[in-house]
Amino acid sequence: MKTRALPFLLHPLFISVFLSAVFIYFLPDYNSRYLFELEETENTLKDACYYFEDLDGDGVSEKIIARKNNIGEASFMVFDKHDQLIDQWNLDADFPSHIKSLNFLDIDANGFKEVVSLTQGTDSIFLNIVEPLKDHGYGQKRILIDLIVEKNGAYNLDDTEFRQVQNSQGKNDIVFAINVGFGANPRNFYRYTVSEDKLIRSPHLTNKSKLSSLSDLNNDGKAELCLLTYSVCNEIDPEISTKSDYSSWLTVLDHDLDFYFPQLQFEYPYSAIIQMLQEEDFLIAVLRTKRNEPSKMLKINWLGELVQEMDLAFIPNQSLLDPEFGLCLYDMQNGKLHTYRGLSKSHTFSIKPGLHIKRMDPNHDSVMEWVGMDYNTGELVIYDHQLEHSLSYKTPLKPGESFFMGTKILDNTEPRFWIHSGLAMYSFEYKKNPMYFMRYILYLGIYFAVAGLVFAIMKIQTYREKQKQKLETQIAELQLKAIKNQVDPHFIFNAMNTLGEMTLMENKLEADRFISEFAKLMRKTLAGSDKISHTLDEELEYVDNFIRLQQIRYVNKFKYSRDIDKQVDLASPVPKHALYTYVENAIKHGMAGTARLELKYGAVKDPRGILIYVEDNAGGLGNSGLSEKFSTGSGLKIIEQIFTLYTRLTRRKVSHKLVNLSDEKGKATGLRVEILVDQGK
Repeated sequence: MKTRALPFLLHPLFISVFLSAVFIYFLPDYNSRYLFELEETENTLKDACYYFEDLDGDGVSEKIIARKNNIGEASFMVFDKHDQLIDQWNLDADFPSHIKSLNFLDIDANGFKEVVSLTQGTDSIFLNIVEPLKDHGYGQKRILIDLIVEKNGAYNLDDTEFRQVQNSQGKNDIVFAINVGFGANPRNFYRYTVSEDKLIRSPHLTNKSKLSSLSDLNNDGKAELCLLTYSVCNEIDPEISTKSDYSSWLTVLDHDLDFYFPQLQFEYPYSAIIQMLQEEDFLIAVLRTKRNEPSKMLKINWLGELVQEMDLAFIPNQSLLDPEFGLCLYDMQNGKLHTYRGLSKSHTFSIKPGLHIKRMDPNHDSVMEWVGMDYNTGELVIYDHQLEHSLSYKTPLKPGESFFMGTKILDNTEPRFWIHSGLAMYSFEYKKNPMYFMRYILYLGIYFAVAGLVFAIMKIQTYREKQKQKLETQIAELQLKAIKNQVDPHFIFNAMNTLGEMTLMENKLEADRFISEFAKLMRKTLAGSDKISHTLDEELEYVDNFIRLQQIRYVNKFKYSRDIDKQVDLASPVPKHALYTYVENAIKHGMAGTARLELKYGAVKDPRGILIYVEDNAGGLGNSGLSEKFSTGSGLKIIEQIFTLYTRLTRRKVSHKLVNLSDEKGKATGLRVEILVDQGK
């Protein structure tokens, strides 16, 4: 399997895919699914809060600026689409906090929104309703809601949020909470019926509270209020409540703001019910704890009984609801968004750690995105509704700087995403990138460019290898020719010695015969003088001619035999003189001894190639009787060099070994030389 896969993995096209993927992964996201660009920076008023809202239903956002007027009272100004001031409304008291909070509701469902807010006059809290752009609307209402208790000479009133809920006459009422800090009173929910100018108040809620969701739990056509409660551990006057703010109190209010069921107590200081929603016939609540206690998910029936609870392995810093994913709990530290159905986890998404997330529709396409801001770095990250695509943008905000953000629609323009901080308003364009799908062409171009580069590198490498091999071949050929020029004189030297001996012995007839055979052998030598190899058949014929010469020289004083395996291909290439050198060496050393020389040579088929051999009975290694003055000893050294260069030149390995032959007593009787020539594939 590995052998088959290796050529595929090393193929240039596959290598190009891998390299392209790595390159694309580290490529900056210049071609993202969405575009986010700074369009405008506007100077803003000091100590003012900015809002953009379509107050008259014409599809264009008006600009609303909330601030104190010249006499220190709460006011707001409304500007039209041309940024021209329409009017200013004064609310006869101050905003209860530094956040000049305005809410926008269409209470009478006439297409014109009312501006709803709270103001504070010393210890009195007022509800303010203004319908600024309707000539015959509500005009301006100011209703006394409650009195607040001071603590250490100060009034600590939190910001609030207003919601609409239908009453029994099918008209909209306003529900909201008032949460006092250290004074701890009032901490109530309120319901105001505009048409009847009627106000009802809940019992004291102990914790600070805000509205989580409106649900008709008993199917009576009236919405119950599921609350988020926070245990801030304030001391409460027992005349106001005997319940402890060191516990979290799970609370549901009915339509008339009475307890739907008795509050459930969870004795965890600084804990909070951060989410409550209806799922089938139960309420699912999320209890966030601190210190060493695990946070929990709770399942509660309509009687207010705890049916089931489940510990969470993380701290849910935020809880959000999504129509597709359901309940979403965000682990800010680890950057994990866990989604649940009931108490069962559905999915876990990885997002950037450290974000504060809001659900917003920054491009007004009726699809809610996940918008996160890192307060420490000022980085804005927007994820699409499926959490599949993201866009990161470094805003001009300073680390830790407070800000507000939202969306606006100006006349004949695309929607704008805005951020207000300090004395500046930043407007951004956020929209789908029409060139987004061009990235596939870019990726394809990257692949072809990488593939072209890989092929070019491989081509250059192949060319360099060929040039290197060509140079090595030329060098090897020159070396082999130089060595061959040593081999041929070596042979001639031995032949001249033989002829000289025959002349001294006055054996003229045999000398003449020797010269004739020698001439034939020399013609073959000259014919192959430019070759470094020849066929096995030519090598054997050359050896046969040489042996016949030696038989003349030694007057048939030695015996020889030849054995060629029928499976051997005689046309196979072998190095020149591969067998001849060892045959010559065997005769020379064998005839120098006293025993009668017996010589055998041949070739057999081997799984790796061809094995050629020569055997003698001259006593084996180290037993030669030949005097050093009659032997140069260079023949075997030369053939070893030939084998090495032949292997380098042809990429076919040639190896040889010498083995002593012995009798039954272990005494060396002769020598066997084996030459293995690899024939390749």
